[in-house]
Amino acid sequence: PPIKEMCNVNDVVYRLNQLFYHELKQRNIQTSLNLSQDAIMVNIDINQFEQVISNILKNAMEALNNNGKIEIITTLSPSKLIIRNNGRPIGAEIQKKLFSPFFSTKKNGQGVGLTLIREILNNHNFTFSLETTSESLTEFHINFKVDTT
Repeated sequence: PPIKEMCNVNDVVYRLNQLFYHELKQRNIQTSLNLSQDAIMVNIDINQFEQVISNILKNAMEALNNNGKIEIITTLSPSKLIIRNNGRPIGAEIQKKLFSPFFSTKKNGQGVGLTLIREILNNHNFTFSLETTSESLTEFHINFKVDTT
C-alpha cells in the first residue's frame, strides 16, 4: 500500500526528466516540459509515483527507439499529467491487452511494467488511460483526484 505525503507533481516530473536527460540525448529524443505554472499538490507515495513516471518514460523511449519527441504536460484544472510521444502507434487489438499481466509487445518483455503502473495508480485512486490519438501521438493520461488520506 502507498505511504502518502503531499508532493508537487511538477517537481517529480522535472527531477525524472533530469535523471533521463543523458539517455534521451544519446537517443536523439527531444523532450519538452509544459508544466503548470501553479504547483500541482497531490497526496502520493513519491517512490511509487516515481516508478510510474520512470516506466512510462522508458516505454515512450522504446516506442521511439531513436529520433523522436516526448512531451510532458501537467495541468492544474483538471489536475492531470500527460506524457505523449510520436513513436509507434498502439493498434486497437494491442490496446485492449496493454494492462493485462504478462502481456508484452517487446521481444524480451515480461509484461509487468504496465501492470505495476496500473496497480500503483489504482491504489492511489487515480484514473488513467493509454492510447494513440488521431494525430498518431501515443498519450498516457493520469487524472489526479483530491485525496486527503
